Amino acid sequence: MSEISKSSRSKNVCEDITVFSDAEFSELNHLIEEYIHSKQFIEGSFFVEEMSNGDSEGRAKRIYLDRLGKSRVMSSMKWADFETRLGSSDSTTSYRRTERMENDYFRNLESRLLRSCGVNANVTELVISMIDLQNKQIDELRSRRRQLRRGFIKEIVFNPIRSLRDKFESSTNKISRLEIPTQKLVGAITVVSDTSVLFTTRDWGVAGTISTMAGAMIAATAQ
Repeated sequence: MSEISKSSRSKNVCEDITVFSDAEFSELNHLIEEYIHSKQFIEGSFFVEEMSNGDSEGRAKRIYLDRLGKSRVMSSMKWADFETRLGSSDSTTSYRRTERMENDYFRNLESRLLRSCGVNANVTELVISMIDLQNKQIDELRSRRRQLRRGFIKEIVFNPIRSLRDKFESSTNKISRLEIPTQKLVGAITVVSDTSVLFTTRDWGVAGTISTMAGAMIAATAQ
Protein backbone atom coordinates (compact mmCIF):
# COMPACT_ATOMS: atom_id res chain seq x y z
CA MET A 1 0.00 0.00 0.00
CA SER A 2 2.79 2.45 0.82
CA GLU A 3 4.32 1.79 -2.61
CA ILE A 4 1.08 2.70 -4.33
CA SER A 5 0.95 5.86 -2.24
CA LYS A 6 4.50 6.74 -3.27
CA SER A 7 3.57 6.32 -6.92
CA SER A 8 0.55 8.57 -6.51
CA ARG A 9 2.86 11.33 -5.25
CA SER A 10 4.74 11.40 -8.55
CA LYS A 11 4.94 14.65 -10.45
CA ASN A 12 1.47 15.49 -11.75
CA VAL A 13 0.76 17.06 -15.12
CA CYS A 14 -2.46 18.34 -13.62
CA GLU A 15 -4.53 17.45 -10.59
CA ASP A 16 -6.65 15.04 -12.65
CA ILE A 17 -3.74 12.92 -13.91
CA THR A 18 -1.05 10.99 -12.03
CA VAL A 19 2.18 10.36 -13.93
CA PHE A 20 4.52 7.41 -13.31
CA SER A 21 8.11 6.72 -14.18
CA ASP A 22 8.85 3.41 -15.93
CA ALA A 23 10.15 1.93 -12.67
CA GLU A 24 7.15 3.11 -10.64
CA PHE A 25 4.69 1.72 -13.14
CA SER A 26 6.51 -1.60 -13.36
CA GLU A 27 6.40 -1.98 -9.58
CA LEU A 28 2.76 -0.88 -9.35
CA ASN A 29 1.76 -3.33 -12.08
CA HIS A 30 3.49 -6.18 -10.21
CA LEU A 31 1.88 -5.26 -6.89
CA ILE A 32 -1.63 -5.04 -8.34
CA GLU A 33 -1.28 -8.29 -10.29
CA GLU A 34 -0.21 -10.06 -7.10
CA TYR A 35 -2.90 -8.46 -4.97
CA ILE A 36 -5.95 -9.19 -7.16
CA HIS A 37 -5.12 -12.91 -7.06
CA SER A 38 -4.80 -13.01 -3.27
CA LYS A 39 -7.42 -14.70 -1.11
CA GLN A 40 -7.76 -11.48 0.87
CA PHE A 41 -8.85 -9.50 -2.17
CA ILE A 42 -10.99 -12.19 -3.82
CA GLU A 43 -12.91 -12.89 -0.63
CA GLY A 44 -13.15 -9.24 0.40
CA SER A 45 -14.40 -7.93 -2.93
CA PHE A 46 -16.94 -10.75 -3.19
CA PHE A 47 -18.14 -9.97 0.35
CA VAL A 48 -18.72 -6.26 -0.36
CA GLU A 49 -20.50 -6.94 -3.65
CA GLU A 50 -22.74 -9.51 -1.96
CA MET A 51 -23.60 -7.03 0.81
CA SER A 52 -24.72 -4.44 -1.73
CA ASN A 53 -26.82 -7.07 -3.51
CA GLY A 54 -28.68 -8.20 -0.41
CA ASP A 55 -26.79 -11.41 0.40
CA SER A 56 -29.96 -13.37 -0.32
CA GLU A 57 -28.14 -16.71 -0.16
CA GLY A 58 -26.23 -15.85 3.01
CA ARG A 59 -22.79 -16.24 1.45
CA ALA A 60 -21.44 -12.94 2.84
CA LYS A 61 -22.73 -13.87 6.27
CA ARG A 62 -20.95 -17.23 6.16
CA ILE A 63 -17.67 -15.61 5.09
CA TYR A 64 -17.89 -13.01 7.85
CA LEU A 65 -18.69 -15.44 10.63
CA ASP A 66 -16.16 -18.04 9.45
CA ARG A 67 -13.41 -15.46 9.37
CA LEU A 68 -14.27 -14.13 12.81
CA GLY A 69 -14.68 -17.63 14.24
CA LYS A 70 -17.94 -16.88 16.01
CA SER A 71 -19.82 -19.67 17.72
CA ARG A 72 -23.23 -20.71 16.43
CA VAL A 73 -24.83 -19.29 19.56
CA MET A 74 -23.36 -15.83 19.00
CA SER A 75 -23.40 -15.76 15.21
CA SER A 76 -26.90 -14.40 14.59
CA MET A 77 -26.42 -11.64 17.11
CA LYS A 78 -23.00 -10.65 15.77
CA TRP A 79 -24.25 -10.60 12.18
CA ALA A 80 -27.27 -8.50 13.14
CA ASP A 81 -24.93 -6.03 14.83
CA PHE A 82 -22.77 -5.83 11.69
CA GLU A 83 -25.74 -5.26 9.38
CA THR A 84 -27.19 -2.61 11.70
CA ARG A 85 -23.83 -0.84 11.97
CA LEU A 86 -23.44 -0.91 8.18
CA GLY A 87 -26.96 0.36 7.63
CA SER A 88 -28.20 -2.58 5.58
CA SER A 89 -30.47 -4.14 8.19
CA ASP A 90 -34.20 -3.91 7.49
CA SER A 91 -35.09 -5.15 10.94
CA THR A 92 -38.01 -3.39 12.64
CA THR A 93 -37.06 -4.70 16.06
CA SER A 94 -37.33 -1.96 18.66
CA TYR A 95 -34.35 -3.26 20.66
CA ARG A 96 -30.96 -2.93 19.04
CA ARG A 97 -27.53 -3.33 20.61
CA THR A 98 -25.91 -0.81 18.28
CA GLU A 99 -26.65 1.96 15.77
CA ARG A 100 -25.78 2.76 12.18
CA MET A 101 -22.20 4.02 11.84
CA GLU A 102 -22.20 7.78 11.27
CA ASN A 103 -20.19 9.32 8.44
CA ASP A 104 -17.89 11.31 10.74
CA TYR A 105 -16.91 8.20 12.68
CA PHE A 106 -16.28 6.32 9.44
CA ARG A 107 -14.11 9.17 8.09
CA ASN A 108 -12.00 9.07 11.24
CA LEU A 109 -11.43 5.32 10.93
CA GLU A 110 -10.63 5.67 7.23
CA SER A 111 -8.02 8.37 7.89
CA ARG A 112 -6.41 6.23 10.59
CA LEU A 113 -6.30 3.21 8.30
CA LEU A 114 -4.75 5.11 5.38
CA ARG A 115 -2.05 6.55 7.64
CA SER A 116 -1.30 3.11 9.09
CA CYS A 117 -0.87 1.80 5.52
CA GLY A 118 1.83 4.39 4.87
CA VAL A 119 -0.29 6.80 2.84
CA ASN A 120 1.02 10.33 3.19
CA ALA A 121 -1.12 13.19 4.51
CA ASN A 122 -1.79 14.80 1.11
CA VAL A 123 -3.01 11.57 -0.46
CA THR A 124 -5.09 10.77 2.64
CA GLU A 125 -6.73 14.18 2.40
CA LEU A 126 -7.43 13.62 -1.30
CA VAL A 127 -8.99 10.20 -0.66
CA ILE A 128 -11.24 11.54 2.12
CA SER A 129 -12.35 14.51 -0.01
CA MET A 130 -13.30 12.18 -2.87
CA ILE A 131 -15.18 9.89 -0.49
CA ASP A 132 -17.14 12.90 0.76
CA LEU A 133 -18.29 13.63 -2.80
CA GLN A 134 -19.82 10.16 -2.99
CA ASN A 135 -21.84 10.26 0.24
CA LYS A 136 -25.22 9.91 -1.47
CA GLN A 137 -24.14 6.93 -3.56
CA ILE A 138 -22.42 5.32 -0.57
CA ASP A 139 -25.58 5.64 1.51
CA GLU A 140 -27.55 3.99 -1.30
CA LEU A 141 -25.10 1.08 -1.35
CA ARG A 142 -25.18 0.74 2.42
CA SER A 143 -28.97 0.55 2.43
CA ARG A 144 -29.04 -1.70 -0.69
CA ARG A 145 -30.90 0.83 -2.80
CA ARG A 146 -27.95 0.65 -5.19
CA GLN A 147 -25.98 -2.49 -6.11
CA LEU A 148 -22.45 -3.23 -7.23
CA ARG A 149 -22.20 -5.48 -10.24
CA ARG A 150 -20.34 -8.67 -9.37
CA GLY A 151 -16.73 -8.45 -10.49
CA PHE A 152 -16.80 -4.66 -10.58
CA ILE A 153 -14.39 -4.16 -7.68
CA LYS A 154 -11.71 -6.21 -9.40
CA GLU A 155 -12.20 -4.15 -12.55
CA ILE A 156 -11.69 -0.81 -10.83
CA VAL A 157 -8.47 -1.99 -9.20
CA PHE A 158 -6.96 -3.73 -12.21
CA ASN A 159 -8.36 -2.12 -15.38
CA PRO A 160 -6.51 1.23 -15.18
CA ILE A 161 -3.19 -0.61 -14.82
CA ARG A 162 -4.03 -3.17 -17.50
CA SER A 163 -5.14 -0.50 -19.95
CA LEU A 164 -1.93 1.46 -19.55
CA ARG A 165 0.19 -1.69 -19.70
CA ASP A 166 -1.50 -2.86 -22.90
CA LYS A 167 -1.04 0.55 -24.46
CA PHE A 168 2.62 0.54 -23.49
CA GLU A 169 3.28 -2.99 -24.76
CA SER A 170 1.47 -2.51 -28.08
CA SER A 171 3.08 0.82 -28.93
CA THR A 172 5.85 0.79 -31.53
CA ASN A 173 7.24 3.93 -29.97
CA LYS A 174 7.86 4.27 -26.27
CA ILE A 175 5.05 6.14 -24.55
CA SER A 176 6.44 9.44 -23.32
CA ARG A 177 4.18 9.59 -20.27
CA LEU A 178 2.72 6.80 -18.18
CA GLU A 179 -0.37 8.36 -16.69
CA ILE A 180 -3.58 7.26 -14.97
CA PRO A 181 -6.58 9.45 -14.06
CA THR A 182 -6.07 10.37 -10.41
CA GLN A 183 -9.69 9.58 -9.57
CA LYS A 184 -9.28 6.00 -10.79
CA LEU A 185 -6.06 5.65 -8.83
CA VAL A 186 -7.76 6.95 -5.66
CA GLY A 187 -10.57 4.43 -6.14
CA ALA A 188 -8.00 1.62 -6.35
CA ILE A 189 -6.04 2.90 -3.32
CA THR A 190 -9.24 3.00 -1.27
CA VAL A 191 -10.20 -0.56 -2.16
CA VAL A 192 -6.70 -1.98 -1.62
CA SER A 193 -6.36 -0.43 1.83
CA ASP A 194 -9.77 -1.46 3.08
CA THR A 195 -10.03 -5.11 2.14
CA SER A 196 -7.26 -5.70 4.70
CA VAL A 197 -9.55 -4.91 7.66
CA LEU A 198 -12.87 -6.41 6.58
CA PHE A 199 -12.69 -9.37 8.92
CA THR A 200 -10.95 -7.98 11.99
CA THR A 201 -13.33 -6.25 14.42
CA ARG A 202 -16.93 -5.24 13.81
CA ASP A 203 -16.32 -1.52 13.36
CA TRP A 204 -13.21 -1.98 11.22
CA GLY A 205 -15.17 -4.46 9.14
CA VAL A 206 -18.02 -2.00 8.68
CA ALA A 207 -15.60 0.83 7.85
CA GLY A 208 -13.76 -1.41 5.39
CA THR A 209 -17.02 -2.35 3.69
CA ILE A 210 -18.16 1.26 3.43
CA SER A 211 -14.82 2.42 2.10
CA THR A 212 -14.61 -0.34 -0.50
CA MET A 213 -18.05 0.77 -1.67
CA ALA A 214 -16.74 4.32 -1.75
CA GLY A 215 -13.71 3.31 -3.81
CA ALA A 216 -16.03 1.66 -6.32
CA MET A 217 -18.11 4.82 -6.62
CA ILE A 218 -15.04 7.07 -6.96
CA ALA A 219 -13.67 4.95 -9.80
CA ALA A 220 -17.08 4.57 -11.44
CA THR A 221 -17.49 8.34 -11.79
CA ALA A 222 -13.99 8.89 -13.19
CA GLN A 223 -13.76 10.10 -16.77
